[in-house]
Amino acid sequence: MSIHYTYDEDTRTIHSTCDEVLTTEDIRIYFEALLGEKGTIQNAREEVDFTQITKFESTHEKFWTVKHLYSQIAREKIIAQTVFKVANPYQFGMARMYSSMADDAGTEFGFEFVGWNP
Repeated sequence: MSIHYTYDEDTRTIHSTCDEVLTTEDIRIYFEALLGEKGTIQNAREEVDFTQITKFESTHEKFWTVKHLYSQIAREKIIAQTVFKVANPYQFGMARMYSSMADDAGTEFGFEFVGWNP
């Protein structure tokens, strides 16, 4: 899996990092792992570091599958807020696409720009 995460119980923060190539299959596995922790993680802030991503592989159909999983995560109140850390326009575009999941699910989201400002 190219998404790695840790959970800090004290700050209720999920720290997620992604390897260079991100696929919707990786995201599906990550979301299912979070759903498996619904008794442990509640109303967390998710910090997603996209700064290492150089390639994204997806299809429209696969995107809708992970969007459905994110809706389940929001209903279970696992994530209350997501912040995407990006370092270039490509990563920002990917983060904006995934922020649509948070927006549709009613979860707060934002962006942190690293060494780059749109």
